[in-house]
Amino acid sequence: MLNKERARIFMPFDAIAGFREGLENACKKCNTKKSISEEMEYELNEKIKELKKGDKIKITYYYNIDYSEIIGNVKKIDNIYKEIILENTKIKFEDILDVIKY
Repeated sequence: MLNKERARIFMPFDAIAGFREGLENACKKCNTKKSISEEMEYELNEKIKELKKGDKIKITYYYNIDYSEIIGNVKKIDNIYKEIILENTKIKFEDILDVIKY
């Protein structure tokens, strides 16, 4: 057996065509969670303190691998678990990037 033929035996095998490229593309789309400055954190905390049950708000928050926006009415602000609860969504304070009150 020639060395070239022998080397071919140990080459990686891509069982699912295009899987590796798709996985690399998915990883490129991932956004890391942004860190905010202390000043922005202070402003965000003040906005959250002003919220009341029933207020209509738009929240930009980190969810899974990307940022999302949601508009809804505040159902509850849970200071123990540090989260805002809208109709069907719980959002942790630490994931919030911005809150706009309508």
